[in-house]
Amino acid sequence: MERPFLSGDSFLKEIKSPSQNGYFFFGEEDYLKRHALHLAEATLCPDESLRFFNVLKLNALDSTPKQLMEALMPFPVQEEKKLVIVTGLNFNSLKASEIAEWIEALDYLKEYDYNLLILSFASDALNEGFLPQKPSSVFLSLQEALTPVQFNYGSRSRLIAWIGKHFSSYGVSSSPELCGFLLDYCGSDMYNLSSEIEKVSYYILAHNQSAVTEEAIVAAALPITAHETFAFANAILERKQDKALDVLSHMIFQREDPIHILSEISTIFQDLLHVRLLLDDGLSPVDISSVLKFHEYKAKLYIRYASPLTRAALSKVLSLCTEADLSLKNNPKSYEPIEKLVCAL
Repeated sequence: MERPFLSGDSFLKEIKSPSQNGYFFFGEEDYLKRHALHLAEATLCPDESLRFFNVLKLNALDSTPKQLMEALMPFPVQEEKKLVIVTGLNFNSLKASEIAEWIEALDYLKEYDYNLLILSFASDALNEGFLPQKPSSVFLSLQEALTPVQFNYGSRSRLIAWIGKHFSSYGVSSSPELCGFLLDYCGSDMYNLSSEIEKVSYYILAHNQSAVTEEAIVAAALPITAHETFAFANAILERKQDKALDVLSHMIFQREDPIHILSEISTIFQDLLHVRLLLDDGLSPVDISSVLKFHEYKAKLYIRYASPLTRAALSKVLSLCTEADLSLKNNPKSYEPIEKLVCAL
């Protein structure tokens, strides 16, 4: 039986009196999924002393379908329902046989209906197909067992209001116009926004100010394109080819210029190598910020990324970037040299 979709907002209302025994979270907004899980935990098991018995959390990175079945078996203690949460599942990286085992484990929910089971998929961990007309076969299999809950990016007005409240929580005042500027500058992802709001707030307070300005946002926050570029650079450095190609495909979909993409990541790797060399020379974060003329926030960010890397690893990637650049000069509109860069790792 295919179950009707719920929106994230509808789930937050329904969780007070759930009509289903199982849900799976999907969609682009991971921040709201985490919020919904916390709310479900607090609502279904308000007595924190009983959560050890009534809230069971499994991370699929170190759990199996069999462990999920075992988690469903025990009765709740002094509550009507027990909450079982599964995170870390990535059906895009599992074999078909492994996915089938997880789907099969969901049948146990019918036998142990004193549970409320939630599977929470990250934004890039489930092939949804083309919703709502043509869901994928995996999505349909999940939908037969669990109610789908879709978490999309919030509307502009809601995000602006949320940004304003977050600034207030740090003791910083803001206007709707400046919250909108931050939204345009950093994108709609609430995890990214939360991080950038924190950085901008501390920047403002460190300068003995109390109100958000455009100058503070530009000085302390990363623009949306930088988040994608850093994600791409990270995936390359970690040799996660699938992840790197996924980020690249998103940039291709947005029709970003190949030369611009390569220029951005080459600059990042060059800066990371400079930071690595300065760290090897024993320079402090303040000294590195001064030598490279980086803002202190940017310096700390690059130090964090460069610290676990070696000169050799960064030099190799820069060499591959040079080869890709030469290829792009022959065909400046082709993404193939960048794809080859990823696959050459």
